[in-house]
Amino acid sequence: MTNLSLSPILAALPWEADYWFPPQRSTYAHEVDWVYFFIGWVSIFFFVVIMAAMAYFCVKYRRRPGQPKLKYPTHHSGLEIAWSILPSFLLVYMFYAGFISFMDMRSMPDEAYNIVVNGQKWFWQFSYDNGKIIESGSVANDANWNDKKSIFAKVPRLHVPVNTDIVLTMNAKDVLHSFFIPAFRTKQDVVPGRYTKLWFNANEVGVYDVFCAEYCGDKHSEMLAEVVVETQEDFDKWYAVASDLEQRFPDPVKRGEYLYSSRGCTQCHSLDGSTKPNGGPSFLGWWGKEVPVDGQAPVKMDENYVRESILNPMAKVHTGFGKIMPAGLITKDKEIDALITFIRNLNQPSKTETKK
Repeated sequence: MTNLSLSPILAALPWEADYWFPPQRSTYAHEVDWVYFFIGWVSIFFFVVIMAAMAYFCVKYRRRPGQPKLKYPTHHSGLEIAWSILPSFLLVYMFYAGFISFMDMRSMPDEAYNIVVNGQKWFWQFSYDNGKIIESGSVANDANWNDKKSIFAKVPRLHVPVNTDIVLTMNAKDVLHSFFIPAFRTKQDVVPGRYTKLWFNANEVGVYDVFCAEYCGDKHSEMLAEVVVETQEDFDKWYAVASDLEQRFPDPVKRGEYLYSSRGCTQCHSLDGSTKPNGGPSFLGWWGKEVPVDGQAPVKMDENYVRESILNPMAKVHTGFGKIMPAGLITKDKEIDALITFIRNLNQPSKTETKK
């Protein structure tokens, strides 16, 4: 890791600003706040001094009736040099402090835990290095955290161990997004067609909010997530379970429901037969029926149609809906099978309805 961070003396100063900002929960959050408040208080100080001096001079040297007009003062080279040069030292220090802090935040640690982040309208996906986890959990029975209350419901969760360097390698699948964790004082644009990175080291166990800080469409405000910081022991337990969806959800219907909730299907597809604005057709009401397709003959909505629509969304686009679904959200056969089972089960009448 880089050694360019500010002096350790700064870390001992009382800059914990919970009354204004979220708690400082990363190793460099303190430096970010220190630079912010230093610039802020310097600006306030000079604003008060200059405004007070201006008010004083306006009153003291105001023109009074009957007094002759005074001569205009000439310039004072020494004074002009002083008020130009001396403040520049402050500006240079502000730049230095901000630059050192910025370089510390932008220099990726050599040995870190790597996680891939994908952003798209309008949700986040997290992929871990075991190749099995596409995202880290977004339903109420999320392992080890089912008793924790969240201000948001059913949002993706990025699980990380405490006191560990974490590097996020990020990419966007559609438009520009921005990954923002206020408690960690870190934000990075997520750009289509290229990879960007950020790193952090969370210093306290807890659940912290994630926002998209770049306007990306009409559901931008709903593009939420959480960072779950836990002990290494708890993280290892979660990781062992989360890496196997079949172990987490033995029932394929429940597994399919989890995939529906966690892979972005909720953004466009309803479960009650309604059509979401700028979304796609509902998962309810079409199973077994003929689906009108743009430029082609109608096709029956069955296992083959759903599978093809997941792997190649542009192959047979439902008439009346735009070509907005991205490919690659679900690629594994077992996961596709589970989602198909969930959709099929959703469209089957209940036993009560069958008896009637």
